[in-house]
Amino acid sequence: MTYRAFAATLLAGFLCAGVASAQLPPPGGSRRAAMDVSAEDLATILRAEGYQAKIGVDSDGDPKIDSSMDGTNYEILFYDCTKGDGARCKSYQFSTTFSRLSPAPTAESMNVWNEQKRFAQASVNDRGRARLTMNCSPRGTVGDDNFKHVLSWWKVATREFKQHIGFK
Repeated sequence: MTYRAFAATLLAGFLCAGVASAQLPPPGGSRRAAMDVSAEDLATILRAEGYQAKIGVDSDGDPKIDSSMDGTNYEILFYDCTKGDGARCKSYQFSTTFSRLSPAPTAESMNVWNEQKRFAQASVNDRGRARLTMNCSPRGTVGDDNFKHVLSWWKVATREFKQHIGFK
C-alpha cells in the first residue's frame, strides 16, 4: 500500500468515525450501544439540513434511508443492526446507482476512480450500471457536525463521480 493510499484510508476512517464527537457511555451503560447509530439519528440531521429522509427497511430487514441531493437519489444502508423499532447499527453506507449510461462505464474507468479518490468507491456491474458507495463506521455518538461533514464529502464525491462517468 502506498503512503498516499494509507493516509487516505486513515483520514477516511477519522472522517466517518466521529472522533471529535465521541462520548463515554453512561454509568452502567454499554460501550457498544454508545458506538451505534440509528436511521432516525441520521434522518433527523438530514431533515434539519433541508433534505428529504424517508426511513424504510431493506431486504434483510435492516433500516435504510432514501434521500436525494442535487437531483441524485441515494440511500443510506445500515449494517450489523439490532432488530426492531429504534434499531441501532454499527455502520452505514451511502449508495447511489447510475444506469442507462452511454457509453457504459468500464471496469478500468472505475479502477481509475478508485485509485484517484479517497472516500467513495466505484464499481460497474455486467449491465453497465455504475455504483458509488461510501462506508462509515461511527465511533462514539454521531454528532450533527460529524455527520454534516460526512454528508459534505458524499456531496463532493457524487458530483465528481457524475462528471467521471459522463452523467448529465
